[in-house]
Parts: sequence; structure tokens; C-alpha cells
Amino acid sequence: MNWKLLAFVSAMSAAVASAAGAQAPDCAHNWRKVDLREIKVRGEIGRRIDLTIYGNLLKIELENQFLNHFRAKKLGGDSVGTGKLIEYAARFAAYTGDPEVLRLKNYVVDELLKTQDADGYIGCLREDSRLWGYWDLAETGFIILGLATDHHYFGEKRSLAAAERAADYIIRNWHTMPEGWEDAYISGTAAAVGLCWGMEMLYRETGNRRYLDFCTRERGLDKWYAPVTIGRAHGLYGHSATHLYQAIVQLEFQSRPTPALRRVADEAAAFMLDGDGTLVSGACGLWECWTDDQSARTGIGETCSTAFQMRLWDLLVQCSDEPSARWGDALERTMYNSLFGAQSKDGRKVRYYIPLEGERVYYPSDTYCCPNNFRRIMAELPEYLFYKSGDRLFANLYSECDLVTELEGLKVRVEERTDYPTGGRIEFTLNPEKPGEFAFLLRIPGWCEHPSLTVDGDKVDVVPGTIATIRREWKRGAKVVLDLPMKVEAIAGRQRQTGRAAFMRGPVLYALNTVRNGGGNPSSVIDGASHMLTAEEQKAADLRAFFSKDPADICGEMVVDATSAKVVRDDSVRPGGTALEVRASTTGHAVGVTDGNGSTILLTEFPDCEAVATYFRLLDPSLAKSDKLFTGENRKEGDKPCTK
Repeated sequence: MNWKLLAFVSAMSAAVASAAGAQAPDCAHNWRKVDLREIKVRGEIGRRIDLTIYGNLLKIELENQFLNHFRAKKLGGDSVGTGKLIEYAARFAAYTGDPEVLRLKNYVVDELLKTQDADGYIGCLREDSRLWGYWDLAETGFIILGLATDHHYFGEKRSLAAAERAADYIIRNWHTMPEGWEDAYISGTAAAVGLCWGMEMLYRETGNRRYLDFCTRERGLDKWYAPVTIGRAHGLYGHSATHLYQAIVQLEFQSRPTPALRRVADEAAAFMLDGDGTLVSGACGLWECWTDDQSARTGIGETCSTAFQMRLWDLLVQCSDEPSARWGDALERTMYNSLFGAQSKDGRKVRYYIPLEGERVYYPSDTYCCPNNFRRIMAELPEYLFYKSGDRLFANLYSECDLVTELEGLKVRVEERTDYPTGGRIEFTLNPEKPGEFAFLLRIPGWCEHPSLTVDGDKVDVVPGTIATIRREWKRGAKVVLDLPMKVEAIAGRQRQTGRAAFMRGPVLYALNTVRNGGGNPSSVIDGASHMLTAEEQKAADLRAFFSKDPADICGEMVVDATSAKVVRDDSVRPGGTALEVRASTTGHAVGVTDGNGSTILLTEFPDCEAVATYFRLLDPSLAKSDKLFTGENRKEGDKPCTK
């Protein structure tokens, strides 16, 4: 492990907290995300959002999976996710304005509110299990969050009133919690994931501080601390999504006069970026829990953790005086690979894990944590493209879109045109309603060696891994063009992947789909032949046999010539997508890559539903480069905590 940064960030957090004292409200939001109703996203991000809405949300079975458990109230403990459903349905309805999505949201809220008891309880557990029963606090917390979100976007007073009654029920009955409930199979922190999130959102909608006071007085949120723990420790203390959740809600509470609220977040970020805690795909963890050995097989990259990682990078931007490009780099790496890789091609199914090696399996249900957290983070993506602070507008993620927002009273329309991440040219047209001065900031990714930026044709000097700031008086039709040349790079593996490399182009990772490369049942070619095989037939049979092996055996035998990598058009993963053609040996006896033992193989974009391998041996290992995101080669002074 590389823990060199941890002492530094802990000391920095303590010093900042001491100096800041009682902070002003909303200090956690030096930068505010644009409202999702102000933006319409297209491109690959927009396509994935639409897939989630129309290929998944509108096709889930509501009655048996999400509602009947609340009508019956017979469970002793379980996680359903109906509160999460309300939250992301409300967000999707606000974002799209689609009447069908709105009808779904309203129906779920209507039916759920019918199940709320007179005392305020709005869960699915029988009376003897409520509050302390398995996942009841988490379930109820997300219901409060969902109902408060419904009020936020649609002004639904009935939802807010129901959320208050549910929260009051918890506060009123907290003294009935059995002694030692937090020392069961999972810790109280894990069992109550979502509770403080819901209470904090309820405070924002009502202004009633008793909901915040509950989180500090009863939940000890302002004092909670746990170090990053490797492995599945007792009580799930090594659980990455739970750990990140706690860091996230502490950042949301940044306005409170409590010490070192950034400590958990800073240490988690340091572990992920500087301590081998994140894989090349942007995912974290093994079997849901922290690991730093770079394991790539089976239970890798839990989707809940992926979603919470992205929220952490988002909140670090919001909490900063000056955002760090590295957070945006981490956000897009995780999104384009692990998050999108968890989604089936038609959008209907979602994965619990997204391994780098071996078969990827879809989760069999629409309920429980990962499918619902996937839909939640997809509903938040429109807000991750742009942030605002005073008269500053910051472009963080790149995708074709249209934005209409205000900067200190000046209405500004931004038109962004690009085919990113296929290409690196991004064109912005800025149209203020009248000439006005403001700053336009753009993230310059650390992976791009030779970026260029122009404003109305005039060149602006930029540096990889930094935030470019353009302050001027803007007039209608101003053109900002950011060009991010993308080249294919072999990225050196770390820890367990040492000696192998993964291929990347920009933020996109590539992987091996054995079926696309001729894999299948070898006997269908060899045993079924009634004649001597021609040389061409023999080669096809050999390839079929080679790519029918276990992915670990394929990667152990195959040697790839990194210099041969060629970008080709490939629509199999996404419209307008790319693939890499590379020369590789396809026999374990090879000592090189020659015409006799080599073949041209295809590496497709990582979200390929049938991809099974990511790391490969190189013909020339010296060509593998370190991953700039995790080595911090382009890290700049910019990772500053909230100090106002």
C-alpha cells in the first residue's frame, strides 16, 4: 500500500477544521451542480441515461418486487429499494418531462403512502423487527430521501408530510433500539446506510434542524471515523460502499461546526488514487470490500461502490475552492468503464459486479442495492457535466448537450458539440442573453499529452491535469474549442497485474471478447470435418480452440504487440464506438508475434457485454506506461478543502 499521502491529508483536514471554526451554511457547496432541469444531455452519456429510463425503469415489475412487501409488512428483515425508486423516478421525471415517467413516479408514491401506518412507520417489516431489523433503517432512510426529492422537484406537499412523519417515527422510537444492535452481523453504520442521507435532504426541504441534530446526536455523524480497512472485516467495516456513504454524508454536513469532517473522504480518496485502491477500470473492491492487491477476477467492482465513488468525486468538486482535474478524470474513468459496463446492451439488466477477468453475470432482480443504486447514479449524471460558483461556470465532463443556466443573474446558453469519447474535439458555443463578464473553466484531462484550447480562434495555453480558466466579457456566439488528442496507450498493471498491461485510449478501456475473436466449441470445426482441413480451416480451428480456454489461460499464453494497435470503427458496444486491432500470438509456444504464430485480434470497449479479459502480456514490456491517474504524474495544487 502507498499510504504516504494519508498523514498529510489527515493533518490538513484537522488544520482546516480548526481554522474554519463555525462555518457558514452551504460551505459544502462552494460549487453547485447545475440543476438537471437546465440541461439536456446527448452523446454516449445521454444514450446511457435514456437506456436506463426506457429500457429499464419503465419495464420493471412494480407490484411484486417493489410494493407488495410494504402492503403486507410481514418481513423480518430485507432490502427492497422502493425509496430509491421514488428518488430516481422523480429525478428522471424532472429531467425528461416525460408524462409516462411522471405517471410511474406518482403511482409508486400514491401506493406507498397508502401503506404508511398511523404512527408514521412506512417500511415493510413486521412490528417486532422494526427499526433494528435487517436493513429497515436503510430502507426507511431512502424512503425519506425519495419523498423529500419528490417535494424538491415537484412541490408535492403530501410526500414531504409523509417523509416528516416517517422521520419523526424514527426519532420518537430511537430509545427502543435493543442494546448491541450495532454489533450484529453488519455494523450500525452499514445497517443505516441512507438514514442520514434522508434526514439531511429532509432538513434541506423543511429547514427543521431536528433532523440534522438527530444525525449528530444519535448517529454521531460529526464524530464518526474509521480508517480504510482491507478485506471483509467484522461488521462490514471494510465495506467500500458503506465507507464511502459515510464520507459522503459527512461532506454534506460540512456546514456544521464540527472537526475534521473531510478526514474520511480525504483518506478514501488518497487510498483510491494513491494507494492502489482503484482498478484501471475505475472500480474498487473485491467482494464489496476494500482491497489494494489489484485483483481482477469474479467479485470485482460492486456497482454500489462504483456509484458512491462517483458521488465522492462530485462532492469533492463541490467542496473545493478550486476543483482538481484529477477528480473529473477519476469520475469519467469510472463512468465510461465500470458504470456503463454494468448495463446490458438493451439497458434492461444490471450487474452486481464488473470483473476485469472472467464472465460477467447480471443480477437476477430489479430490487436490492446494486440495481437501484445503478439507476440512482444514472439519474444524477446530467448534474455532473457543469458546476457553478458565483460568476464561474465549470465544464467537468464532456458530452454533446445543451445547457441554459444563470450566473449571478446573467442567463447563459451553452451548446456543446462533440462525439467524445470517440474523438477529442469539443466545441462550445456560449450565448449570454447580453454581453457580460464571467469565467468559463474547463477540465484538461491528465491523460492528454498535447491538449489545445482556442477562444474565437485565439490560442490559450493549457497544461494537462489542470483546470483552464477563461475570464472575459462574453458575447453571443463566442466559440471555445478544446481539442484532446487521443492515442492508444498500454497501461502497466500494478500489484497482481504486474508484468501485464491494459490498453486505453482517452478515458476508455479496452477488453477481449473471445466470441468476437473466433471463440467457441473447438469440436464444431475439428471433429465435424469430413476431409483434411485446409490451411485456412486449420487456422480457424486453432483460433476457436485458443479462444475457448479460460480467460486466465488465454492471457497467460498470448503475447500482444503494442506497436501494432490500430483504432477502428466498431458499433457493437455503442453507436459510433471504437475498437482496437492488435497483432498477437495465439499459441503458448510463441516467442514473438510473427506471421506464422500471430493473428489480428480485436479489443472492444470495456462495457462490451461479453468481454472477459483486460490485461495482456506485451511483446515489449518496456512500452507499458504508468497510469497517470493513479501515479499522480499530472497532479497539481488544486485539491483544496473548503476553507470559507
